[in-house]
Amino acid sequence: MPQSRGFNGPNPPNGPNVSAADGPAASQLRAAETRPSSRRGASGAWTRLRPPLSSGNSSSSQQQQHNNAGGGGGGSSAHNSSSTSLPYRSAGAFSSSLSSADPLLQYGLPSRGETRLNDKKAQEAFYNKIVERYMKFCGSFSARPEELEREFAAMGRLERGEAELGGAQAGAASKGKKGHEARSTASKAPPSQPSSTTSPKPPPPPISSAARPNPPKAQPSPELPLLLSAMRKLRESILATRRTDLFAQRAYIFIVHAAVLCSAWQSYLPALTYLLHDIHGPSAAAPAGAGGSGGAVAVAEAARAEAEARGHAPLSPPELHEHAAYLILDTACRQARLAAAFALYFRYRPPAPRLLPALRALARGDWVAWWRLRRGVDGYAGRVMAFADEAMGLHALKCLGRGYLGCERRFVEGAVGGVAWGELCEKGGKWNVGWELEGAEEGEEGEQRVVIRRPKVKGGGKG
Repeated sequence: MPQSRGFNGPNPPNGPNVSAADGPAASQLRAAETRPSSRRGASGAWTRLRPPLSSGNSSSSQQQQHNNAGGGGGGSSAHNSSSTSLPYRSAGAFSSSLSSADPLLQYGLPSRGETRLNDKKAQEAFYNKIVERYMKFCGSFSARPEELEREFAAMGRLERGEAELGGAQAGAASKGKKGHEARSTASKAPPSQPSSTTSPKPPPPPISSAARPNPPKAQPSPELPLLLSAMRKLRESILATRRTDLFAQRAYIFIVHAAVLCSAWQSYLPALTYLLHDIHGPSAAAPAGAGGSGGAVAVAEAARAEAEARGHAPLSPPELHEHAAYLILDTACRQARLAAAFALYFRYRPPAPRLLPALRALARGDWVAWWRLRRGVDGYAGRVMAFADEAMGLHALKCLGRGYLGCERRFVEGAVGGVAWGELCEKGGKWNVGWELEGAEEGEEGEQRVVIRRPKVKGGGKG
């Protein structure tokens, strides 16, 4: 057998070394005696993941494969590969770069598997970042406080719209067989009489700027939804670790206040429940009267000491009364559960002077007292009471329609909480008032009069 020659040509070092002088029989013998290479080539899955090259770059890719096979020009081939094809980027690298851009996005939701926020120091650092961003956002509107109010109002409309959409979808899904039968019946109806179940109600057109002197903002800035999402992550992490210390109390109070201003009941309702029942401890069950006797005060102090001994952080009496009032108003205004709201009131007995009259106004349908109380509460309680504004406004319009033939325009707008006349008469809107307005071209707004009903004139006798 002739002596093996060195590497010559494009064959690999462990491949068959065949010269030009060897015959075909010798080359076949040497190929059979040589082991195949232990190095595997590129996987087919990697080739599928790489973006396809265009026809103009086919020659450059062939040149790159030739250089790799020949073992020469490694630097130039690498440069050609980076210039002709895009580098593959995994989803993990993209998410890590996105989370590194904003500190509020570096954590996921603990309810979906995030465990990095289970550390107490991480929770406190994340809370400080949220407070800093929230105060910076509110401070940016220091010269324009009305713009900050519009931001919170826009966020509240967005939250209420998503809640109504979710409730509508859940109600449609719960119909089941009845909805299917209604659709099948509507499909058999003649085309001249279309069924109302198959034709969805068209969305209301946007309110023109002429209807309101200061139209509401359509969408909030992206900072508020980001802050609410970060607060949810912090709240879920505290709940996952079952913290009931002073830090959990401060964090939950902050979350409740911010979520109430945004009308985000999905955030403030679970926070209120955990704050009053778990963080505050057993002393929440004790009656907290405004001017109780010495025995009641002693019982409350004993319950507070017992809660602190068990690792809870009881709220101070003013904080307890404030957050209990939020829970009572949410139960009455948003959930429309007046019996449960009265039960909560007599359990906590917060010394709020306008809380019990507000509950009585809701129970009696006293829209005059309701709007008077709405103007007298602070911003936090007003946000929670705003959930009942629409129902109270519709009740007031029904009362006006049944008891009056006509009244001033300002009186009608005040009966629904200051809603402009253009929005009340908007077709397809939530009010859709069909009344007429007289004197619009003659005098000022105070002299304009709304005609609710016209008296029926009896016809004369036969002539």
